[in-house]
Amino acid sequence: ASNNDKNWAWLNAVKNGEALLDADCPSRRATGADRCVLRDLRDPANGADMRVDVAVQGPRSLDALLALGASDRDKAAVKALPWAGVTRGTFGGFDLIVSRTGYTGERVAFELFVHPDQAAALFSALLEQGVTPCGLAARDSLRTEAGLPLYGHELAGDLGLNPADAGFANYVKLWKPFFVGKSAYAAHEMTRDAEVTRFRLNTKGARPAH
Repeated sequence: ASNNDKNWAWLNAVKNGEALLDADCPSRRATGADRCVLRDLRDPANGADMRVDVAVQGPRSLDALLALGASDRDKAAVKALPWAGVTRGTFGGFDLIVSRTGYTGERVAFELFVHPDQAAALFSALLEQGVTPCGLAARDSLRTEAGLPLYGHELAGDLGLNPADAGFANYVKLWKPFFVGKSAYAAHEMTRDAEVTRFRLNTKGARPAH
């Protein structure tokens, strides 16, 4: 999304050996980068492989996806997907890459990667199966309640929050021999004096916090 150009530039710099991964060892390179192929599937040069993302989230998302119609094999593959699993199949005549992921906190959730020329038709087909369309504000309310950070808001942003500042220190494994930014992160931890704290409001019907 908004970070696409930044991420694309970084990945290519790493692949091409142009990124400084370790200030203490400037010659460090990413293992296997020479065997990696990067493609921007928003680029029309990729033709039939182009993809855009349509997210379908919630307890009935699997039912809606299956109701589009598919072969028994494709239905079984989607039903068997673990969290963060990916498969490819034809649903309702649409060639889809299906990922069991999402940014809403729902455990039954999918992201459907479809060719941009078919995105509008897929969206309409999902509406016919009873899917309720929602915008980014609805997504933000759900991800916030689920404690899912957004880069530029709860991570980085105007306050320059790193994962520990944002309350996600348990995701950073300092016991690992190396990761990009490890030394800077460890130095910051020695002086960090604040952390974003999340809390739950259990009183039903109460006026929401502002």
